[in-house]
Amino acid sequence: NVSVVYNGINYKDFISEQETLDRNILRKKYSIQDKDFVIGYVSRIKNQKRQKVIIESVVPLIKKGFNIKVIFVGDDSVTREVIGGKESNYFSELKELCINKNIVDNIIFTGHQKNTAPYYSIFDCFVFPAINDSNPRVILEAMTSKIPIIANKSGGVTNMLEDGEFGLLCDVDNISDFTKKIKILLI
Repeated sequence: NVSVVYNGINYKDFISEQETLDRNILRKKYSIQDKDFVIGYVSRIKNQKRQKVIIESVVPLIKKGFNIKVIFVGDDSVTREVIGGKESNYFSELKELCINKNIVDNIIFTGHQKNTAPYYSIFDCFVFPAINDSNPRVILEAMTSKIPIIANKSGGVTNMLEDGEFGLLCDVDNISDFTKKIKILLI
């Protein structure tokens, strides 16, 4: 007999950390208006985390006039170390994609944050397109924050979320599926 016991979080500590910074201060810092729908993601910037899927997914919605801000909390230090300072890396690809799609004003890269908990308080939803994460802690943090979650059907996510019950699950890297699920939350 084998039982799997997944890592967890101390939700009381997490909630206390959320309250260390007023959500209105964060919204003002990043020029987020009351009308904006905020999509959040907390993670290092790297291909496995699939931030590009989020950007591609919101483009048609922004073009249709939805007021969307996407906040990526995390940095690309791992990418820079691996690449060894090379100009072309995943982080620069994301920034270039935002420029090419003309959505620079809708995408916010916060860089590394010592305390990520307060950011969840400004998210209207949490989108998680990462692949092969065995037990993504950020899903637990989003659940603790009681915000809707949209995630890839990949890795440990399938054990953590039931589609339509505790989140909305998408086929891996299916941009139109992510767009459709985000739109459900917008309407």
